[in-house]
Amino acid sequence: MAEITASSDWWRLEDDGTLYIYCVGNMPSREWEDYISDITSAVIADGVTDIANYAFKDCTSLTSVTIPDGVTSIGVSAFYRCSALTSIAIPDSVTSIDGFVFEYCRSLTSVTIPDGVTSIGRYAFYNCTNLTSVTIPNSVTSIEAYAFQSCRSLTDITIPYGVTTIGEYAFYGCRGVIGITIPDSVTSIGASAFGFCAGLTSAIISSGVTSMKSYTFRNCTALTSVTIPDSVTNIAAGAFYECTSLSDVYYSGAEEEWNNISIGSNNDTLLNATVHSKTLSSIAVTTPPTKTAYIVGETFDTSGMLVTASYSDGTTAAVTNYTTSPVTPLAANNTTIAVSYTKGNVTQITSVSITVTIPWITYNGSSKVIRRLCEAVNGLYSAPRLFVDAEGYISVKYSGGE
Repeated sequence: MAEITASSDWWRLEDDGTLYIYCVGNMPSREWEDYISDITSAVIADGVTDIANYAFKDCTSLTSVTIPDGVTSIGVSAFYRCSALTSIAIPDSVTSIDGFVFEYCRSLTSVTIPDGVTSIGRYAFYNCTNLTSVTIPNSVTSIEAYAFQSCRSLTDITIPYGVTTIGEYAFYGCRGVIGITIPDSVTSIGASAFGFCAGLTSAIISSGVTSMKSYTFRNCTALTSVTIPDSVTNIAAGAFYECTSLSDVYYSGAEEEWNNISIGSNNDTLLNATVHSKTLSSIAVTTPPTKTAYIVGETFDTSGMLVTASYSDGTTAAVTNYTTSPVTPLAANNTTIAVSYTKGNVTQITSVSITVTIPWITYNGSSKVIRRLCEAVNGLYSAPRLFVDAEGYISVKYSGGE
């Protein structure tokens, strides 16, 4: 049986360097400060729900940790500078990873963040210089500032759809990453988020981004191509500063839209690159509207209709900001609806077929059809007026009779 080096009511440190923690609920503040250099492994028992702030900070001999299901939160700087820790299994019950949690864990090589975590805190993996892979789940909506700064061994980063915010300096100095794709869900990328990613050769920014902050890709000296969406209206100073290999910009809008973007100073490499804009070639109704049969007087309903635009570069995309004509109540002679879409200074038009019919009406309960009502609705008689009596019978009055 192992001898006990130190203990209290809720923890004990055995002479083999194993720290056992068996409290219930929140972990109290650590009481093993005098023994941090002796701890080589930690076993957290079932019943613990939160790992305390600074729980294992500066435990430089710690190589393994067992975290049970049921733990929901890992506190600030919980494993700060655990420089011997090579891997850690974070259970699915964890929903919160606070700031500085694994900062300076320089032996950590891989980590899987469980589904359920919504935010990766500030400096969470800062300077984990041997971290080669990280799995970020779809539940994450925010990657906070400096989260992965100087993780220079990372070679692949997949930012899942669902992330909306990438904080400043989040991936700064991740020089092993060669490609990055920003999904449509991202609406904000902080300043210098990908600065000094010296191995980065391509970056794809999707349509959720409207503004690029200062020095976003500064000193990405291997970056040769970048895809910028037409949603971007402003590129701040130095966003592409010293991206000396940048040769091609693939812009999803038209040339005149690119020319309208506000581009700040220190972006000479961007301005000197070849911009590949695209021109609208055609549009088509690829899914017809749910309703195509109308009666006189109704208006066209676009519900269910999908309009797809084709561009000069061979790409296609669904569009929503199209217009239709006529927008007035339909007449019997309307057989098509014009659909138009404008991109830059190019407008393309297509059409969708419809039918418009005149309703036949039974008059005073008999089978007699009032053709003059239909004719009046069609404008063949002047000033038609419809009347419905108490019993629901319909009559039409027009100039010259009834």
